[in-house]
Amino acid sequence: MIENVSVDELAGRVSSTVREKLNKKKIPLENLNYFLEDIANQIKDIEGFKAKWAFDKEAFLKHETTLFVKSLAMCTYQIKFDNNKNVFIATEVKN
Repeated sequence: MIENVSVDELAGRVSSTVREKLNKKKIPLENLNYFLEDIANQIKDIEGFKAKWAFDKEAFLKHETTLFVKSLAMCTYQIKFDNNKNVFIATEVKN
């Protein structure tokens, strides 16, 4: 329980918000970091908790990033680069 919200409920709300803004989106190369940071800031505004994208060594090798809220993993996305279109494509990783 996090301040009257269950972890599962928070994860569901955060995942839904992120999915709406990120899943299957084509993001120009120069906008990727700004785009992810903007989503984290929107989660903070909506939920009231700090959100941060993390890339660890294993995730980096799989081209993945995970959004953490209150140090808890909420959702993971695979970020692949499409050389032909010069964009990143984000796809939600189902656990």
